[in-house]
Formats: sequence, structure tokens, C-alpha cells
Amino acid sequence: MLGQGMLGSAAVGQAPKFGSVQVRTRKDGSKAYTATVPVKHGEGTRVSVGTFDSEHAAHQAILRHGWQTQASAKSRAPLAFVADQHQKARQQAHHDKGKPSWATLRADENILAKYILPKFGKTPVADIGPAALNSWYLDLGAQGVTPGQRRKIHIVLNQLMKRAIGMELVKANPCTGVIDKPTGQREDDPDRDDYTQQAFTPAEAMALLEVSTTDWAFPFTVLGLFVGCRKSEGLGLFLQDLQLEGTKPVAHIRRKLEERRGQGLLTDTPTKGRDKRTVPLTQHAAGLLREYQKHELKRRGLRKFDPRDLVTTAQREGHEDKPVWDEVFYSAWKRTMEKAGLPDDRRFPPHSLRKTFVTSLLRASAPVHEVSALAGHKDPSITLKFYAKALPEDDSRQRAHAERAFKFVNAPSTQE
Repeated sequence: MLGQGMLGSAAVGQAPKFGSVQVRTRKDGSKAYTATVPVKHGEGTRVSVGTFDSEHAAHQAILRHGWQTQASAKSRAPLAFVADQHQKARQQAHHDKGKPSWATLRADENILAKYILPKFGKTPVADIGPAALNSWYLDLGAQGVTPGQRRKIHIVLNQLMKRAIGMELVKANPCTGVIDKPTGQREDDPDRDDYTQQAFTPAEAMALLEVSTTDWAFPFTVLGLFVGCRKSEGLGLFLQDLQLEGTKPVAHIRRKLEERRGQGLLTDTPTKGRDKRTVPLTQHAAGLLREYQKHELKRRGLRKFDPRDLVTTAQREGHEDKPVWDEVFYSAWKRTMEKAGLPDDRRFPPHSLRKTFVTSLLRASAPVHEVSALAGHKDPSITLKFYAKALPEDDSRQRAHAERAFKFVNAPSTQE
């Protein structure tokens, strides 16, 4: 939790004391502004520091005596205060609506604690400008912080500044003035597109499948490559959602794994809209999953599974039917990548399996609207936005389509 460590002792416990201005009307109808400040060694005692003809002069007198007014304190509120209020509001939204997810809240808190607050925590929000952010982003890059991580930092900081505007602490968002916004693109490989080029090659995909055959992450790898499951969908899939027998095996994406504060991992959160979908399985993928299930039955000494058992579960003693926590999942993914001899897991996160699924379909000339439906995208424009580079560039197909579409132009005329 952020809370007290973020604000410091002055903001937690006893309330801060401020100078104040009292207004009275003189006999001639003019206004008199009396400035008072607390006595440093007296509880509840205040002393006047002068009476003035304007409120501004009274405020200035308070500041000269070493005290702040409510207005001046508000204008000097540090970013740590905004971050604390922002996280409290998001935690309440999570409690009321389930969004943002608890995993997202934890990830944002880590970014705040590791990057943003050490740099800007004590800095008044009004003093943070685009120039300071530009310089900081460059420093982060020099320190080896990946472009993807810098982009996440920028997103969290942008949310804080929007919150500060809502709290009337600043009038403009300095993040919008950043010249070189972090995009997640790797400087050492500028041609490597975020989505189509983070997909695994066929050789890399085969290496992943081979090293994880008897690992608990194997079904997740198969579902990611052949069904395009998101992490929450793959880890929340029940056995009853898979139809592996027959000539037309399918996977029904009906629910997802979700972590909520105070409730732990929820395995029956339904998917909504186009996220809820049915994806055909290849016979090869269905065979891989059947073999894995036979292996698991033998390992656990069971005759059959419960239909509501999770497809992907932890394999620790006594936890065979339990869902997989994020920490366990990512450490296992890193080990799998190392076994397969693939690049570091930061460049190829688990989501790369889904990117491989979408990219492979598009490169095989599958219609975009069908790929969009299989991936659970809101509409085909989302697919094109992120995966347009996966579309074949050979114009022979387009030429053949045009020839077929306009062959009536070349047909001999029947008119005399």
C-alpha cells in the first residue's frame, strides 16, 4: 500500500496548521483583512500579524512570517500526495466495479515506488514540466530501463497528472508536452515492430513446445499458440471448455482468471462481448493437449479429471488443482525461455504466443474480419492497427482478385 510512506509524517497523523485570513467590514463599508498565524508553542492559539486592505497583502504577510495559507499549500502539493489520492480512488473503483484489476494496481504501485516517487515524490506538481520529463526519460534509457518499461512509466505519470488537474493543482498536463514520448520500441532494433515482430518464428515456437512438454505451463503454451488466448483467458480455462475429441475440436473462451483484493484469484469471471468466442483447434493442437492430460492423470494417480478443473494449474504438492499466481507464472515462463535458448523474456513476454497466433493467420492470408473474431478483438480495425505489417505484401493475390472481379470487362460483347 502506498499511504503513509508516500506522504511522510507531516501529511499523516496531526493535521498541518495554516495561517488564515479573517474578513470584516469597516464602518465606511470597506473590507479589512486580518492575517493570523498559529502560535508555535500554544495549542489552538493564534496571533494577528496585521490588518490589510487587500486579501493578497494579508496572504503575503502570512508567508513572510514563515507560514502557509491553504491556497499556497495546495499549489505546492507534492506528487506523492497526488499519487496517494490516485491509488486510493483506483482501489475503491476496483472494490466497486472490479476494474482496474488488482494485478494492474500492484504493477502501478511498483512503478510508483521504483521510478516515479524517488524522482518526483517530493516535487510540487506545479514544478514538473515537459523539459524535466524529457530529461528524465533520456536518463532512464541511459540506465538501461527498457523502452517498454519507460512507456509504462509514462502512462502511470500521465494518469497522475490528469488526477492533479481534476484536483485543481495544475491547469495543464506536462506529459502532453513531452517531445519524445516512450513508445515501447527498442532503440537497438528500430525495425522490430512491437506486435508482428514480437511473434515467435516457427522454429522458436517448436522449441518452446518441446522444452515444456511435461511442464505445467505446456497447456498454456499450446493455447497461446493455437487459440490466441490472453494470459488471463489461458489460465482461467476449464477442461469443460475444451472439446478435444472428434473431427472438429474447439476451445470455448468463456471466462478468465482475475485477481481481486481480499478475494484472491477468481476463476469464474465471465468474458464479455467479442472476448467470448469459440476458436477451432487443429488436430495437432488437440492431440498435444490430450497427451498432456494423460500425463497429468498418471502423475497425480487419478482416473479422470473433474470437468471444472483448470487446464493450467500449479504442480506443487497439494496445489495440483489450484490456479497459477502471477509470480509463479512469470518465473516459470522465464525458465521455459531459457531452456528453449530464446531471447530474454522481457522482449518476448507470454503475450508473444497470442501475437504469434494472430500474425500466423494473417500471413496465411486469412481474412482480417475472421482473424479479428478469433482473437476477440473489438472490431477488425484493432487487428489492422497492431498487425497490419503481417499482411502479405505480394501483389499477385490482389492482382488475381482484381482479374476475377472485373472479368466481365474483358468478356466479348453480345450487343450487335
